[in-house]
Amino acid sequence: MNHILLSATESVALPLLNERDHQALVVEFNATAAPYPSDRTIIDLFCAQVERSPNTEAIRFGDKSLTYRQLNERSNQMAAHLTSTGVGPGQIVVVFMEHSIEVVVAILGILKSGAAYVPVDAATPKGRLATILTDIAAGTDGRAPVAITQARLQSAVSPNLADVLVLDADFQSISTQPETDQPSAAAPDSVAYIIFTSGSTGVPKGVMIEHRVS
Repeated sequence: MNHILLSATESVALPLLNERDHQALVVEFNATAAPYPSDRTIIDLFCAQVERSPNTEAIRFGDKSLTYRQLNERSNQMAAHLTSTGVGPGQIVVVFMEHSIEVVVAILGILKSGAAYVPVDAATPKGRLATILTDIAAGTDGRAPVAITQARLQSAVSPNLADVLVLDADFQSISTQPETDQPSAAAPDSVAYIIFTSGSTGVPKGVMIEHRVS
């Protein structure tokens, strides 16, 4: 078999795309813009999907899965539980959990309650977590945020900086809440979540994202 070897100084002329190929590969293929219903919340869109395909698998983690109906029912229970503890519009809930189906249930429950969530990775150092909790309190007139976590992570969350909800311990109470839909307290211009980034200073900074995309 013959091989063609090119030296570092040699070049190969490649054919240029003709106009038709350029239109198809560069313009049409990348035309991914789509209208977004800015008058609806994330919860509105989720509930619409539940109605369209209630028995379709919505989420899978390992060997566990939930259909859209089951995910909706469990998030309704979470929302009802959070509301019963005083969580609602204008409040911020930190989700400090390991990856699991329960994380999604918790996030949807928070959004249904009208509150905003802050995702914090379970591997986040304790000091950084404390800085985030302190920053949230400072931005909400000193009101400590709620932190949803799991028993194995609870020791990383200072009870002096957050109202701690341990999902494992509260599961029995959550499971007795109603599974039915309740009117969501969220509005399109409500803050849905806050992402904390380090920025150029190394100090966590929160960026607020609304339900709607302008």
